[in-house]
Amino acid sequence: SLLTEAIPLLSSAAPNDGSRSPWTQKSKPRRFPNSTAPVYLSSTSHNSATWICRRSTHRSAAEPGTASWAEFQSAFKSEHTLHERAFTPSLISFNTVAWWQDAVHDVTLEVPHQQWKGVSLEVVEIVHKLPRPLKQRSFTVLQGIAERVDVGAEGGEFVVVTVPVDAKWDRLLRDEVTARYAAVERFRRVGPDVEWVMATASRAGGVLPGWVQDMSVPGVVAKDVDLYLKWAADQRVRQAEERAEVEADIEAPVQSV
Repeated sequence: SLLTEAIPLLSSAAPNDGSRSPWTQKSKPRRFPNSTAPVYLSSTSHNSATWICRRSTHRSAAEPGTASWAEFQSAFKSEHTLHERAFTPSLISFNTVAWWQDAVHDVTLEVPHQQWKGVSLEVVEIVHKLPRPLKQRSFTVLQGIAERVDVGAEGGEFVVVTVPVDAKWDRLLRDEVTARYAAVERFRRVGPDVEWVMATASRAGGVLPGWVQDMSVPGVVAKDVDLYLKWAADQRVRQAEERAEVEADIEAPVQSV
């Protein structure tokens, strides 16, 4: 299954027991204005591809600079790509080609020494824009989400696994370049905190050399943390304003004509 390779890869990049990862660690973490938590980067070679990992630990709170466990779940555990589009400027469109949510929901997934159940499984075509004069990139992926069920009431863990698939439909009439992308992402409650880990490997295709792509990926991957936390803060403000408007309407006296 998708999990049988994803879980060991995640455990290697960011061991659950806090031990040192065998991945090559970047010397300094990245810091961003919308995140109180630093973002740590590392890299390794896996299946002949360069993988980049980021790891950050956020206090579980619905406050500026961080996000609560419930907010992480809401944004990434359901309608993952829809929410990702909301805070990712380069993600300009997506199309869910096929889905099997009912077929995999609550299905037990076999992983050694761990108990998981399915949440969703779908094929999605995702289009990203690149700086001009580069053409847009189209990534067709199989994306599965699963949650761990043997962590107790105070725990919580879910993963998002994304692997490329070969699309058979014709893109000749669309000004896009076919690209490939794989990622494993883990959200885990650790005491009062939420650990967010993501490892990815990609090839944007086209004329852009692979070594140039590899140089740009760490910065893009780390920036995603800042983009999400800014969006989460903006969502809180918008929701608070909406609640205030509703409460004002309820409390306003009925005006007689």
